[in-house]
Amino acid sequence: MLKLRRTVLLAAATFALCANAQEEKPVVSAGDPSVSLKIDTRLDGSVNTYHSDAEGIVIPDTKAGFEGTYLKLIVNGRINDKFTYSFRHRLYKDNGNPKSFFNSTDWVNLTYSPDDRYSFTVGKQVVLVGTCEYDYAPIDVYFASYYWNHCNPYQIGVNMGYRIGDGNQLYLQMTNSPYSTESLENMFAYNLMWYGTVAPWFKTKYSVNMMEYAKGRYINYLALGHQFNFDRVSVDLDWMNRYAGHHTSFFKDFTVSSKIDVRVGNRFNVFAKGGYDQNKAQNKYTDAPLDTYVLPGTSRGFWGCGVEYSPIIDRRNKVRFHAYWHSSTDDTPGYNTFTVGVRWQMDVFDLKF
Repeated sequence: MLKLRRTVLLAAATFALCANAQEEKPVVSAGDPSVSLKIDTRLDGSVNTYHSDAEGIVIPDTKAGFEGTYLKLIVNGRINDKFTYSFRHRLYKDNGNPKSFFNSTDWVNLTYSPDDRYSFTVGKQVVLVGTCEYDYAPIDVYFASYYWNHCNPYQIGVNMGYRIGDGNQLYLQMTNSPYSTESLENMFAYNLMWYGTVAPWFKTKYSVNMMEYAKGRYINYLALGHQFNFDRVSVDLDWMNRYAGHHTSFFKDFTVSSKIDVRVGNRFNVFAKGGYDQNKAQNKYTDAPLDTYVLPGTSRGFWGCGVEYSPIIDRRNKVRFHAYWHSSTDDTPGYNTFTVGVRWQMDVFDLKF
């Protein structure tokens, strides 16, 4: 019987890997070995309308179409009471740079937890940066800040976690730098993250980060995310400051954003979101930008609202319809995007041994 269990576990893991093996956190129960496989996907249909270009000339074209936004495999499992693993892979191919081997894999890592307080993780993982917007799973983000749209949040590295009472977790992490473009470039990121529970209605996602944008040269982050939960209303307030100079400087290169969710009954959610990105730390026409995610000269606001409806919300399968509108002060002013879509998550199997 034990041999049979091991064979089934190996077959399940092999199937998951052969199937093309910023927040789907691994959910595994304590105790016996286990493995789960989920498929998560989202499809959207959008219409973009334009009023005029930067010179005031009317743009008559309206762009519209359907697109598959995400298609992901998610594997979580437990080897024993000390070791767990997690894997998330997007089903598309990206050969755009020399680091393309793992480009479609968001994360694949192994965690060792010797007790209830400590954890040690190795593998590709999310680079730990504060703010609520950054921490959402991309499939749940409809429109976002300029920073979110351009950052590279998944890197290979190691981290150590330490739990401080209920709802408070510290992480110390070292990864390859998100700003590196070549393998073995000898550039790294050093991150300290605090997931905090200040009160039952107030949670924090704070980080301080040092990331090499060139060998021996760092861009520093102070990223503060605040989430307030009041019955059926939740509010996110985020602020991120970035600095690559020699002295502390605030409000030159930064991002602020906020999101409000209002739950109506058990199946509807109404939301509004807005934010602003700015980088005045360097001249717009510099040949050597220090912040390559929010480029010098950026001054961009964005805003929008929408509604979600979930007809199926059982434990194993979830279906969500969404509709939203958003706009921004991008290079093409006066544009509006209207989108409707569906997201569904299916449990292929969830086995315990």
